[in-house]
Amino acid sequence: MSKVSWFEDTDWCLVEVSGEDRVDFLHRLTTNVLPSQSSPLVHNFFLSVNAKIQAEFWVSAGESSLYLLTPKMHLEALKECIDRYHFGEKIEVLPQDGKLFVVAGSSPETLHDQGAKLFKPDPRYGQDCVWCYLEPEKCEQFERRLESEGEVMTEVEAERRRVALGRPRAGVDYDDNSLFVEVAQTDDFSETKGCYPGQEIVARVLHRGRLNKHLRAFVSDDTVPSDWQLKVDGKEVATVKSSVSRAEGGSSGYLLVRREYGEEGNTLEGEDENGKSCSLKVIPRPGEVLTGGEE
Repeated sequence: MSKVSWFEDTDWCLVEVSGEDRVDFLHRLTTNVLPSQSSPLVHNFFLSVNAKIQAEFWVSAGESSLYLLTPKMHLEALKECIDRYHFGEKIEVLPQDGKLFVVAGSSPETLHDQGAKLFKPDPRYGQDCVWCYLEPEKCEQFERRLESEGEVMTEVEAERRRVALGRPRAGVDYDDNSLFVEVAQTDDFSETKGCYPGQEIVARVLHRGRLNKHLRAFVSDDTVPSDWQLKVDGKEVATVKSSVSRAEGGSSGYLLVRREYGEEGNTLEGEDENGKSCSLKVIPRPGEVLTGGEE
C-alpha cells in the first residue's frame, strides 16, 4: 500500500453554480463540453473575444449543481465573466468557504468517510491523487487524520508531478495577456460543441493560422531559474516559466519559445541579460497544441 502524502491547495478555490439554466448557460460560454455526473473533471476556460485567457477552471457535475474549481487569482474574473453574459437565466453562483486538499495514496472511500467532497482523480497531479473539499468545521479533524496517515507532499514533488503532466500554472506559465492556444492542451477545448467567446480565433489559429510562440517543455543539466530569458540580436526568443529540480539533477519545466527556436530536440544556450549562463533542450509538453499552417 502506497504511503499517503498530501498538501493544502491554497492556490485554488471552489465555486458552486446552481439553477436550472446552469448547464446551458455555461455550455455557451466555455471552451469545452460540460461533464455528466459520472464523468471525470473537465478542464474549461473563459476567453475574451480575442481568445486571451480570462479564467481557468475544472468542472464537476453534481445532481443539482456544477462545481467549478478555479485558481483564487481567477475568482473575480470568473464571476465577472458570468455576470457579463448573465441576463435572464436562472443560475446562482456561490463561492465556497472551506479548504481544498490534494491527497495521494489514500482510497477515495476513506476520504469520503472523513467528510470530504471528492473530485477524482486530480488531473493536475496524477491518477493517484484526489482533490478534496472540506467545509470549515471539518478541516481540523481532516488535517489531523492526514497527519496521522502520512506526510505533507513537498512543493518540489507537487511541481514535478504537474510539470510531468504538462499542466500550465496560472500566474506562472500564463496570464491574462496569454493567447489560449499558446498554452492550451488538446483536452482543454472541443471543436464540436459550438460557439463561445473567442472560438472563431481559436478555430482560425488551429486550422489556418500560425502562432509565433508556444509553451513547450525543456530539460537541462543546469539549475535553470524561472524567468531566465534567451535573446538573439536583442530579440527575446525564449523565456523559462515553470522550472523545478529533477531528482537526477538539473531542471525541467516549461518555456515560452518562438517557433523557429522551439523545435523538438533544439538546444538553447547562452547568457541572459544578468549574465546567467544556461543550456537546455526543448522537448514536447504533454498534450501541447502546436500550430503550423501557412499564414
